[in-house]
Amino acid sequence: MRLFIPLLIFLTLTGCVASVGTYQQGYDVGYQRGLEECTSKPIASNCLRNPTFVQLMEFLRQDPCDRCAGNCVDRATCLAINIQEAGFEAYTVLLNDVDGNGHVILGFQTTDKGFVYVEPAYDMVVRVELGKDYAKQLGDPKPFILRQIGIIQ
Repeated sequence: MRLFIPLLIFLTLTGCVASVGTYQQGYDVGYQRGLEECTSKPIASNCLRNPTFVQLMEFLRQDPCDRCAGNCVDRATCLAINIQEAGFEAYTVLLNDVDGNGHVILGFQTTDKGFVYVEPAYDMVVRVELGKDYAKQLGDPKPFILRQIGIIQ
């Protein structure tokens, strides 16, 4: 405490202590700039947010990635880029079956329904459970029994 008072006096006399008004003005300017950056370029400014379930479903309805040629990695990448450009967070989900085959889908932390998995080839919400046949819900006759699930942000 003995050092604090002389230090405070020194800082005040030398003009090194900013007023509350100056601090608030700087805070307000920085806050506004951050809002503008998040609106104009959400990916570059790290301003991605979690969608509601309805926002996710609406986005999937209009997004063309499910109609793109390519494999699961191509479709997942396409969807991830598009949804991030719209300002939403996406997670890459890696699936492996008991035979060592792999598959890539996306995951989303929705604000109202929790974490949901999306199959980019069909733009549909899917169930992902270890030991269960993932392909069955897609109507694929070839089983894909899940052995491993990995989520990458």
